[in-house]
Amino acid sequence: MKWIKNLALAAIAAAALMALIGAGTASATQLCTDSGGICTEYSGNITGTSTNATLATNLANVECSHSETTINAFTSTGTPILGEVTALSFTGCQTEGVVHTACTVTVKNLRTAPRSKAKR
Repeated sequence: MKWIKNLALAAIAAAALMALIGAGTASATQLCTDSGGICTEYSGNITGTSTNATLATNLANVECSHSETTINAFTSTGTPILGEVTALSFTGCQTEGVVHTACTVTVKNLRTAPRSKAKR
């Protein structure tokens, strides 16, 4: 029975990662820091947080009270602005439904590919 639970949690974690990688797209032409109305080009780490994220799978939905993503922006201009996800975490997770079961969402095999060079 324990292996079924481990398999289910592994499937949920894999689905969560795929959902975040494939979900939603964003488009920008310039990444700036706010310097009194002057755009100063920025590249580097950007960290975002979310509350009450839901990870949907065919086995069970998992609600997490906190998630955090760090993206390393390689460029500050272009469409899209290039970068990679360098950190991804979920905390305070439990299954949805009548019975809430606490669980852990673990992100595995987060790719950290070498920095790619833009074509000129």
